[in-house]
Amino acid sequence: MKWVVPREIPIGGSNFSVKYEKDIRRNSNAIGQCRVERQQIAIDPDSTNATKEIVLVHEIIHAIADRFCGGEVTEEMVRNLEVGFTVLLKDLGVKFDWRDIECVS
Repeated sequence: MKWVVPREIPIGGSNFSVKYEKDIRRNSNAIGQCRVERQQIAIDPDSTNATKEIVLVHEIIHAIADRFCGGEVTEEMVRNLEVGFTVLLKDLGVKFDWRDIECVS
């Protein structure tokens, strides 16, 4: 099943925008970031599709943790949940389609 990654993902009463950000790796030494205060998820556009999928799931979990757990979730917990959800999505046959995601500098 194909899932077109939306430009906005509703999480806990807020719409988080999803964007490619060319300079994220250089500016933050990361391939993805969840900016809760700005309700943004930024992803490095030069990553492989498989990496982008993992990063998106990871950053969504950060947003959920902030909204529903008061941010009381460790990075290790986020990584473990990311692996679990990524495996679940693969087992369900979900294929990510990135065509609607825009790139910002």
